[in-house]
Amino acid sequence: MYRFETPTRELSIDPTGRDSLWSRVKYKQGDAVIKYLDGSFKQVPVWDPDEANVDKVYLGGHVHTISDAEAAPLIAAGYGEFLTVIA
Repeated sequence: MYRFETPTRELSIDPTGRDSLWSRVKYKQGDAVIKYLDGSFKQVPVWDPDEANVDKVYLGGHVHTISDAEAAPLIAAGYGEFLTVIA
């Protein structure tokens, strides 16, 4: 068993950088990781539920408990650093 925490990106409350105070405030947003029927993966900030050929969606900002069988393709796709062995 593994714990999968999706990748995050750091964002600013003021993305324009015009406000000297608010442009310093940062927060993390979790990206969704999508597994397609062909075995490929894609990382996106927002998942479109109408997207075709989707096998599995790991929503951003969530912790997912997955099996060894689910972890193997994620590791092969380069997401190993976001996996933690829990059992």
